[in-house]
This record gives sequence, C-alpha cells and structure tokens, in this order.
Amino acid sequence: MDTGQTGLIERLRAQRESILLAPPIADVGQGVATEVAGGPVSAAGVAAAVSDMAALRQYEGRIIKLEADHEALRQRVEQSESNARASVAELRGEVPGLIAGEVGKHMSATVESVTDVVGRVGRLENDFTRERERWLAIVTSFDHRLDHRLRSFRQDVTVMLAGMSVLILAMLMLLLMSR
Repeated sequence: MDTGQTGLIERLRAQRESILLAPPIADVGQGVATEVAGGPVSAAGVAAAVSDMAALRQYEGRIIKLEADHEALRQRVEQSESNARASVAELRGEVPGLIAGEVGKHMSATVESVTDVVGRVGRLENDFTRERERWLAIVTSFDHRLDHRLRSFRQDVTVMLAGMSVLILAMLMLLLMSR
C-alpha cells in the first residue's frame, strides 16, 4: 500500500475513535463543565466546546422557530380547509338555484317553441277539418244531385217504356184488327 493512503486510513480510524469516546451532543455542556472543573483543559478545547454550545443554541432556536412556524402553518391550513368547506357548502346551496335558472332560461324558449308548434298544428288541424267538411258537403251535394237525377231519369225511362209499351200494344192491336 501507498504511505499516503495508510496515513489517511490511520487518521480516519483516530477520528472514529474520538467520536466514539466523545460525550453525546446533549451532554456537551456538562462535558465542558467537567473538563473545566476537573483539570487542565486547553484553550482550543474550551473554545470548541463554547462554539459547539453556541451552534446548539442556534439550532435549538431554529427548531423552536420551525415548530412555531409549523403550528402557524397548521392553523392556516385548518382555517383554509374550514373556509373551503364553508365555500363548498355555500356553493351547494347556490348551485340548485343557478341550475334551475339556466334550465328555466332554456325551458322558457323551448316552451315558447313548443307552444308555437302546437298552435300551428292546431291551426292545420282546424284547416284540415274545415276542408274535409267542405269536401264532404260538396260530395254529399253531388251525391244528392246525382241521386235525384238518377231517380228523375228512372222515372223518365219508366214513363218512356210505359209509353212505348202502350204504343207497341196499340200497333199490335191495329195489326191484328187489320187482318
């Protein structure tokens, strides 16, 4: 192995061991106090511990702010949801009226059209009935006239045949008498 890599590996092992031996983050303040009270501590170690404490306080402040923001957002979401539910309920109340109004607009035009068509059909039916009655009267009148003329013709033919039969009988009698 290369000596550069060996040195890197040794440093990583040493760092891991120091992390394992170090107190947890929540106990950093106690560790610093123990080290300060317990014995000789280097200034760099104290400065590092103080900066770690400052960082912890800063992150703690951020966490508190995020929790407060989270609560505010939750309240805003609940309020928005409540407003949305109220709006939906309001719309549910208004929609039937709006639908009825729109249907009424189209329905009135449809009713007018249907009424117009019904009126036209009624007029056509009346016209047809009048024409049928007129033609019925014409046909009936023609039938009566034809019937009257046929009766008159039958009577005329009957009279003519009776007259002819009388003439034929008279001629036969004259013929018989002349012999």
